[in-house]
Amino acid sequence: MGTLKEFVDYVRANPGRLNVANGGTGSSGHLNTAIFLNATKLDMVEIQYRGQPPALLDLVAGRVQFALASPSLVLQYIQSGQLKPLGVVARSRLAQLPDVPTMSEVGYPEANVVAWYGLCAPKDTPATIVETIVSGVNEALKDPAVRTALEGQVTQVMDPMTPAELQALVASDTEKYGKIIKDANIKIQ
Repeated sequence: MGTLKEFVDYVRANPGRLNVANGGTGSSGHLNTAIFLNATKLDMVEIQYRGQPPALLDLVAGRVQFALASPSLVLQYIQSGQLKPLGVVARSRLAQLPDVPTMSEVGYPEANVVAWYGLCAPKDTPATIVETIVSGVNEALKDPAVRTALEGQVTQVMDPMTPAELQALVASDTEKYGKIIKDANIKIQ
């Protein structure tokens, strides 16, 4: 199988016969997998792991047939030819994997997931301190060396946000992922 479409077609022809790795209940990889399986309507057997590294070892060994994992963890396996990337869940193609399409490009835009990091401070932090922090972070993100270092970790750097924009993103993602967790019946064990 060379493409995501070929993989999806194969899984559909063999419902419930292939394994998908879950690198940790409630983890971003678990949620991404739930989103992907919902978007593609695939029937796969979910195998639980305690973290992505052991899941990836079983993927490389062929004990599971599919996993959604952090690019920084799988890049070495892809570069060595041990794993074949089928798609990325990102806004755009990754610089390190320019030939690998995004989920949107292969027809599953709802499977694209943007992981992000935000800085938080106690709610009573004075506005001047918050503004100083935001200004400093935004300046750092404009620095080509900082961007290069982050992108070297197989990370796509988002445009800086204001505190209000980050708060809106948190609210939006809380609602979105809450629905995914409920629909996929994900429970922390």
